[in-house]
Amino acid sequence: MVNMNQNEELNVSFDSSSLKNEFDSVSRKIRILFWEVPLYDILMGFWERRVNTDILDMADGISEKDEIIELGSGTGQLSCLIAKKYPNSNLLCVDFSARMSELTHERLNNQFKSQSQRCSSKKKFKVLNMDCFELDESSCKYDLLVSTFLFDLQSSMQIRKLLLICERLLKDDGRILVATLDASPSDSTLPKFCKSYFNLTKQIYEKFHSSATVRKIFMSSLGYYTHCRPISINKYLSDIPSLQLLGVKYSTIRVLGIPLLWVKITEIGRR
Repeated sequence: MVNMNQNEELNVSFDSSSLKNEFDSVSRKIRILFWEVPLYDILMGFWERRVNTDILDMADGISEKDEIIELGSGTGQLSCLIAKKYPNSNLLCVDFSARMSELTHERLNNQFKSQSQRCSSKKKFKVLNMDCFELDESSCKYDLLVSTFLFDLQSSMQIRKLLLICERLLKDDGRILVATLDASPSDSTLPKFCKSYFNLTKQIYEKFHSSATVRKIFMSSLGYYTHCRPISINKYLSDIPSLQLLGVKYSTIRVLGIPLLWVKITEIGRR
């Protein structure tokens, strides 16, 4: 059983090479009736749709020719939403999984082909198969940096390092939008009974997340196990004096329409 303080975070218990192999494995396509769908989209992507929509709403204000970078683009679900909403912006998608990067490129290609049949949208995207920690921070600066469920995969040290990388990639008036599982649902403006509910679902999730038995079952049957854990992004942001909190929006991971996990979308900018 997991005994933790309300805001205490689970430790990261995996290495990046094994995680990369898992993401490559879970992004393989499987056939459902007449369609081939990445397994990841069935296991995780479907439940993240609400968060993708909410983080895109927070991106309002981006001009048509802005530079946008997505860190941890996965199978490209959010990437396609960005490309659809801002077809003339320059979009760079970065992910360390080769197979996921291929899927993102395929989806964006199809997205732009479809758009070009209706309007004069030109292909303005690039997909980079690379670890975010290896990015060349001097090559380009971005107006908007977005990332969903990447920071909560990292250790405490890696989260701080990733925030510094984001800061160096950002234009002076640029913004960072980060979606994470939230370790502190009680800090929100939810009614008391909702806070109690999401604290309970968080504790249940953390118990299963830490279970070696559950992990073994998922790995043997699917080759993948969810690694995101609830974190408090504000705790790490306070360690980076050059960055400041601009705003917060809350969202949820939903299963069959039922909200199960509390998600925090944090808007960050330069001081």
